[in-house]
Amino acid sequence: MTVFWIIAGLVFVALAPVISLRPSLRQRRIVALRTRARELGFRVEVNPPGVARPEHGDLLAYRLHYPKASAGPEIRWTRETQTCEMEKGMDADDQQAVHALIESLPEDALALTSGTATLTLWWQERLDLPEFDQLAEGMDALRHQLAGKRRRNIRE
Repeated sequence: MTVFWIIAGLVFVALAPVISLRPSLRQRRIVALRTRARELGFRVEVNPPGVARPEHGDLLAYRLHYPKASAGPEIRWTRETQTCEMEKGMDADDQQAVHALIESLPEDALALTSGTATLTLWWQERLDLPEFDQLAEGMDALRHQLAGKRRRNIRE
């Protein structure tokens, strides 16, 4: 019987590193989320906006590209300041669509930006797939509405 326990212990010691390499439930959820985002046309990047904020952990950019030759307007919203800077001259429908998307953002969304090339959500990936699909649908609708509506730079 002692030999059995020795062999069982050795097998466990040999398999422990393999077992510890399995992804956690959170890691599997994030992989599924990023895969779904890529399927929907997002480009996912680890690239914090401005100053690194370690208290928030990893910040990820989920980017939707505007069609070529259809630059989007400059928009900047941050949860920290609760302000949204938009290009002057955006019509009321576009402004309303931007604010509607901001209202629907998850609590872990830290920034929403738009520039000439992309509409980007900076967040910490805490949604499940069904909720992300709704968010992605809203971002895609806003991207299509804003495409080609670049007027002038905020800094001008």
